[in-house]
Amino acid sequence: MLTYLFTSILYGQDVNYYAKGKDSFYAGNYTISIKQFLKANKSKEKDIDYLIAMSYFNLKKYNKAITYFKKEIIINTKNFNAYIKKAESEKYLGKYKNALNDINKILNIDSTYFIAYFEKGNLNYEQKKYSAAIIDYNKALTIRKNLELAHYKIGFCYLNLKDTIQACNTWKKITELDDFEDYKKIETICNTH
Repeated sequence: MLTYLFTSILYGQDVNYYAKGKDSFYAGNYTISIKQFLKANKSKEKDIDYLIAMSYFNLKKYNKAITYFKKEIIINTKNFNAYIKKAESEKYLGKYKNALNDINKILNIDSTYFIAYFEKGNLNYEQKKYSAAIIDYNKALTIRKNLELAHYKIGFCYLNLKDTIQACNTWKKITELDDFEDYKKIETICNTH
């Protein structure tokens, strides 16, 4: 009886830590959420490593985020969000090869995951590989035709390649250009050409 009572109390605390961690996470209190998640029972709550990783990611502590994304990927090899966020963390640390490896792992599992192509485009864009980025963004568009953010990014690739006409033609495909922060700049560029 005493063991049952102790286990109930302990489990109740674990759930409480997890719930408090999630509340803190969704409120944007990532430092507190990490502390709560680390106290919770990992065997009962399967997404704790992912939530800890996302907390570190949001705090821009990318090395720690990568550590927990790796743990999440071991537990759940099909958590593509963990691969994507791990790749973004690697990118922010300048580890482009590692980031590309993470994205390619997703594409080896599911070649129709358009977000992986989009992120691969972002990775190439970041490295000023604009032609490669255009290819990746177009692959994402083949899967998700209405991905306006891809058109937006392709336009900037063309602009960086000094092809203003193609950039403007690409941006014309966007239905609500004013949803993007640079829309006034884009309008100015396209109205002069």
